[in-house]
Amino acid sequence: MTDARRRGGLCLAVALSGCAALLNQILWTRLLGLVFGSTVEAVAIVTAVFMGGLALGSALAPRLLGRSDSAAAQRLFVRVEAVLAGLALSLSFLLPLLEGVRAAAGAAVAWPLATAALLAPSTLMGTTLVLATRALASGTDARAGALFGTNTLGAVVGVYGSVLWLLPGLGCVAQARSPRRSTRPRPRSPCGRQSAQPRRPCPLGQRRCGHPPPQQHRPQGSCSRPCSSPASRVS
Repeated sequence: MTDARRRGGLCLAVALSGCAALLNQILWTRLLGLVFGSTVEAVAIVTAVFMGGLALGSALAPRLLGRSDSAAAQRLFVRVEAVLAGLALSLSFLLPLLEGVRAAAGAAVAWPLATAALLAPSTLMGTTLVLATRALASGTDARAGALFGTNTLGAVVGVYGSVLWLLPGLGCVAQARSPRRSTRPRPRSPCGRQSAQPRRPCPLGQRRCGHPPPQQHRPQGSCSRPCSSPASRVS
């Protein structure tokens, strides 16, 4: 394999790595939003752990490499990406299980578990760009800049592709948008009936059942004036 083809294949691999990293971040945010019931908490957890893992992985990668040559760095890069693929696939099934943990033990237990689950893949993601840079035989500024550029471009494609095509097609967004069944009893209207959604016209008047003032919405028989509903008319 020539040096040009090797660099091209490495840039493509780095671009796909950045695309998968941001796709996983969006997916984790969606899944944790279903767990915690709040997108704000999900974004806070994923962003903090993701950025912290990138920093930790970038700091640990040079120590893992030591004085390894470019071929050893390239083999380690492939192994890290294979482990990342397995972790990402397993997290898509494990993160929804935290909803039961939160319901049973509370958010104080679910938060550390979610953080621990996301820290390992985020740390491995932080090592990939360092390993790819070492995989280049001569890590000049131009070649390192090309790796950073392709990685960022792949991340942009991952964000737009996940939100616009992949997640809607796989059903994660549809699941996030589906209304949940509420266990709370529906509020009763002054007519004695449970108010439905959407609200139906009250049979005792022209106002809609919901939360009208009691003095303006009275049951039939206690009205100070004749009811205007068709049910009160005598044929």
